[in-house]
Amino acid sequence: MTAVKSRRGPDGHNRGMEGQAHWLTLGVVVGGGLLVLLVAFLMGRWRHRTWVTKEFHCPYSDVDVTCEMSKSTLTGRMIDVDTCSKFDPPERVSCERKCVDMLNQAT
Repeated sequence: MTAVKSRRGPDGHNRGMEGQAHWLTLGVVVGGGLLVLLVAFLMGRWRHRTWVTKEFHCPYSDVDVTCEMSKSTLTGRMIDVDTCSKFDPPERVSCERKCVDMLNQAT
């Protein structure tokens, strides 16, 4: 028969856990803090965007396209192509998005 180690101290009171899981509390606090920082960072990026629709002749695919693009409200520059009529479905943009640079140079 094995002896079970008592958690009672010399004074007879229950000692509870003696540091075995204190790292868990620290992990939860640090993880929660990192999550808050990540959400704040992402919200800051999305808050400074607006979406515009552009129609132009794509010189790379040599067709007329309609694109929905995200534009920075801080700089006024195009950031990314969200949809393009050249692709099926339009949300699956698979080109190098060189039109973003082309439109930014034109402004």
